[in-house]
Order: sequence, then structure tokens, then C-alpha cells
Amino acid sequence: MTVPLKSLVTVGLLSGCTLLVGPIGLLAASPAVPGAVALVVAPPWAAEGGADGVVRAAGGQPVGPTAAPFATLAVLQEPGSVRLHGAWAVFDGRFIAQICGMGPVPED
Repeated sequence: MTVPLKSLVTVGLLSGCTLLVGPIGLLAASPAVPGAVALVVAPPWAAEGGADGVVRAAGGQPVGPTAAPFATLAVLQEPGSVRLHGAWAVFDGRFIAQICGMGPVPED
């Protein structure tokens, strides 16, 4: 029995999308909390200098020694303000901070 290549590609794409929907859904369902750790997603070419620059321009404080090219963890007093400075999205970062090895992040 031979399976057409087109069918294999379709199954592969559907599987990949299915694997991404869960984590993205969890992030999207958890909006950032003022004064708590947030995950800020911004383009590296943002005028302010990537995710770290967007956070600083919005009056926030990046957390951690490094940032990924498209995202950083930060503490924001007004999470919505980073969107005005070019961020694509901002999510509650406490769960992601634990995954990244920061340990438990205290609740407010």
C-alpha cells in the first residue's frame, strides 16, 4: 500500500498545528496581571530595540539576564502599555517563568 505524498504532508501540517494550539491557547487565556511577571512578545526590529526596548519604553522592567529575539519576561505596572510601543502580545508570565527555571513566582 502506497500513501500519496500529499496526504503525508497534510497529516504532518495538521499534527503540527494541533501541537501548537494547546500552548498558544493556554497563553492567550491568561492575560497579564499588573505588577506581576508578564511575557512580552515583540518584533526584534521594533523602533525601541526589540522586546526589552519595548518593555523599557513602556516603563516596565525586564526580568532575567537574557531575552529571546521575539520575547522577554518583564514586570509591568500597566501591561497594555507595551502594545502602544510595538509589542505584538502580552501574557501572564508566571507560568512561563516557572518553566524557564525561575522557580515559583509568588501570587499578588
